[in-house]
Parts: sequence; C-alpha cells; structure tokens
Amino acid sequence: MTKKRVALIIGYNGIGYKGSQINKDEKTIEKTVCDEIYGLKYISDRNAEDYSKVGLQRSSRTDKGVHAAMLVLSLRIETDNRSISDLERELKEILPRHNITLHRIVETTKNFDAKNRCESRVYEYFVPLSAYTQESDAPEDITRKKDIFMESLKKMQGTHNFHNFTATNQEKGPKRFIKKIEVEEYLSDGIKWCRVLLHGQSFMIHQIRKMIGFATLAAQRIQTVGDVQEALDKVMSPEKVNIPKVPGELLLLSHSYFTNYNKNFGASRGVIDNAGCDEYKLEHLYPAVCTQENAKLFSDWQEVIDKHSEEFSYLK
Repeated sequence: MTKKRVALIIGYNGIGYKGSQINKDEKTIEKTVCDEIYGLKYISDRNAEDYSKVGLQRSSRTDKGVHAAMLVLSLRIETDNRSISDLERELKEILPRHNITLHRIVETTKNFDAKNRCESRVYEYFVPLSAYTQESDAPEDITRKKDIFMESLKKMQGTHNFHNFTATNQEKGPKRFIKKIEVEEYLSDGIKWCRVLLHGQSFMIHQIRKMIGFATLAAQRIQTVGDVQEALDKVMSPEKVNIPKVPGELLLLSHSYFTNYNKNFGASRGVIDNAGCDEYKLEHLYPAVCTQENAKLFSDWQEVIDKHSEEFSYLK
C-alpha cells in the first residue's frame, strides 16, 4: 500500500459547524473532510477510528461559526494505484455539498506538519460602524471614535501579554506577537463596516474577538486618542480584567503563510499558498459575513454589555 503525506488547502463557510477541529462526534470541518476521504477509500478502516493515526494536523483552528478562506490540513493518505489528482477531483465534487471548497492538494515531504510549518496567520473581522457610532453623532465625533477604535488596535501590534484576551491557560503562555493590524472601511448591503485585518504568528482562543471587543468599547467610552494607552495598560497588566468577546460570525481566517517551507521545497513538491483563496473569499465569504442579520448581532451584543456596564469601568 502506497502512503503519501499531503496538504489540503480548503476554504469553508463555518455556519452550522461546531468549529474546525475534530471533537468526538460533533459536526466539524475536519471530521467532515476526513469522513469523505475515508469514504473514497484513501483512509483505512483501522485509521478511520481515530484520524490522529493518519497524522492529521491543521494550520489553524476556528471556533463555532467562523469561516476560512485558506486553512491547510495535513495527513497521510493511502493511494494504492490511484493518484493524488484523482482524490483532488473527487473532493472538489463532493465537498461543496458541505459548504467546503477544496482549492487544491499538494504532496508534501514525509514530515510535513501544517501546524508547525505555518509561520503566521491572517484573520479578518468585520465591525459595523454603528457598533460604536450613532446617527446623531456630529462628524467630528464620528472621526474621533474611528481614530480611537483604530488606535486601540494599532497599539496591540508587537509582543504583549494577552492573558485577559483568552479563556484558558495556554501551554506557550499568553504572550503573542502581532505583526500588523490594519483597519479600512468596507461598504456592503448598504451597511458601513470596519474591516480589521490582523496578522500574527498565532492567536489564542477568543483572542481576536476580545481584541475587537476592547477596541469597540474603547471607541464608545474613551474621550480622546491619548487615553487609549492608559486603558490598554490596565488590560495588559497582571490584574484580571473582563473583556467581552464580540460575535464569532463576523470573523474569518484569511491566509496561512508557509514561506520557509515553500522556499525549501516549493520547487520540488509544490507551493502551499493562497492561490484562488482571495477570489473565494470575495465571492462566497464576504457576502455571508456582511449581512443585515450579522450587523444586528452587535445590537444584541450591546444590550448584554449595557446590563453589565460596571464590569468595564476601566474604559472611561
């Protein structure tokens, strides 16, 4: 039996899934993909009992309802007399039924691990402008709030202790390095959005949603851009501070970078990059994220925040 290690570059709409990573019998992206590969007889009956037996790894994990334009899964398959292109063709026909798109399959080195080989990830989050501005705001107030929102995020670039921005203790500790954060306006379905792009080496569970939550509350409550650093110092201090996480339905994984692997093995094995992923994102994911329904999620979120306003007194 011929075994090969491959990387599947996929995108998906995360609605209806309990996240991407396998979690027992829950409906997840990984389980759906692996079950289909097993159904096509590229995974044996014995290994199908536990997909970790085929060395399953992923470049990132996404939570319930979160989308991805480019996520990479690595695993061993049994090809017998079939080719990888056969599997690619069959999966491209099957996976769209599950709101999953296979961009392509790349045969990798024997020790390729999508998690460890991925050097950095890019996520995008969409915040409706109405989340921190009001129709009655004067133009100068809208500008001030936009500046505070942007400054709150920009100051999180670099290495920081994000222990207040995650739900659990982390094996690697809570320090993370954020390469770049960009904010730009985006108009869709008559709604003004702030598209936040976050590029980091890695992110902890809920970290991005809490980063956006902090910036949104800061734009609502802080009076000047100069006050942002003081508030940020409080949430980055050892003291435990409650930061609310914004809805997950407006978050998507955009890119996964494998620069060093591609430099060393791309010419001989094939490049692992985002070819075709941006087109998929624009055509399928942005319309699914930037909806009236999702904009309303922020109104519901705000109602909960208002009921617990005293917990966020560090923002004033």
